[in-house]
Order: sequence, then structure tokens, then C-alpha cells
Amino acid sequence: MAHYLIVSRKPGKAFKLWLWDGVLGSAPNRIRVGDIKDLRQAEGITPVRLNNEPQGILIVSDDGDGTRGKQGHYVFIGYEQLDIGKKRTGKGK
Repeated sequence: MAHYLIVSRKPGKAFKLWLWDGVLGSAPNRIRVGDIKDLRQAEGITPVRLNNEPQGILIVSDDGDGTRGKQGHYVFIGYEQLDIGKKRTGKGK
């Protein structure tokens, strides 16, 4: 991927995933992902390669609680599962 992946989240809301081309003044594009409602506190994203071939992304969620024995979550999403929305242009558009 020659772009940047960005995670944003408002308190109490599900996270949003964005793709940005890195060009100053260019707005990021929203990436819609299928049903991942269990992943409420996404905090990390990394590309996944297998046999040196791009496969998708891994999203890690910090929703665990060690004092209660509750583990955090993660999900792998293949590139073909990502729905990149329409290109946005400029700030605030």
C-alpha cells in the first residue's frame, strides 16, 4: 500500500478507518469494512504479507481487561474486503 491508514474514534462510538495519499491538503477517503462491531477500540493497524505478497490488514483493538481476564480483539481483513468510498477533495469537504 502506498498510502497511510488512519484510525479515528469519538468516545462511545465505533472507530472509522481512513486511507490518505499523504498529499498535503488532500482529504482522506473513508474505508468501510464489513461487520466488525466487536472491535470498538481499534488502536493499531498493520499491513499483512504472506510469501512477500500483500494480503490485507490486521487491526488490533485495546478492549481487553487484564483484571477480569478479558482479552483484547483483533481482526484480519483482506484487501478485497475493503470498500473505499468516493474520493474527497480539499479540507472539510
